[in-house]
Amino acid sequence: MKKRMFTLALLSLPLTILSCSNSYDVLSAPSIPSASYSKASSLGGSLSEASVSSAQRTVVKSGRMDVRVANVKEASDQLEDVVAEQQGYMTSMSRVETESHSANYEIRVPATNLSSTMDAIATLGDLDRRRVWVSDESQSVVRFQARLADLKNRRERFKRMLSSASKTEDKIKVEEILSGLEREIFEMELGLKQVMKHSKYSKLSVELDRKRIRGPIGLALDSWSWTHRKLFTIRH
Repeated sequence: MKKRMFTLALLSLPLTILSCSNSYDVLSAPSIPSASYSKASSLGGSLSEASVSSAQRTVVKSGRMDVRVANVKEASDQLEDVVAEQQGYMTSMSRVETESHSANYEIRVPATNLSSTMDAIATLGDLDRRRVWVSDESQSVVRFQARLADLKNRRERFKRMLSSASKTEDKIKVEEILSGLEREIFEMELGLKQVMKHSKYSKLSVELDRKRIRGPIGLALDSWSWTHRKLFTIRH
């Protein structure tokens, strides 16, 4: 009787694997693919807004700044000081040594310090652009956690089946399934950690460009252009 029950359980394994064979591009896309977890059957029911509001909300903020400065190198040094003061860190930096020097930075700062960091960077020169994006990932995180708990429960069931298996071929099949579950659980846990990290540390992209200083001829052309507009344009 025990062997018969084990055989029936193995026959149901392909359906079990198909039900959880979603793919995740965790490294290239840290955000959680919420569409993969929208099926209520896999979560034991649909997730209401109340279930999200009852938990701590997960908000991911990011920003972008373009600043024109008199000296890119000096401004870069000041920028690094600002990041250190705001308890952040640099993730990447590129500096272009051309006629119009420029530098690009990717920064991570505590989400609570994003606004003050951008205020400090704006004082380095003339601000061309300042933007902030906000994404509420709370509902996706709740789905993610529910799916992860479901996979861990399945893993425990298959571990018990493996310990009770007597045939070598049965053990091999269960071990293969367990290997797939372990891989999927690892990727989902990694994705969840990344989203939680991004909610605590905001991403900020900063571009520093050297100001263009107009020479005598350029200033004269600007003056002529202004005079021309005043002579031929009464009101826009």
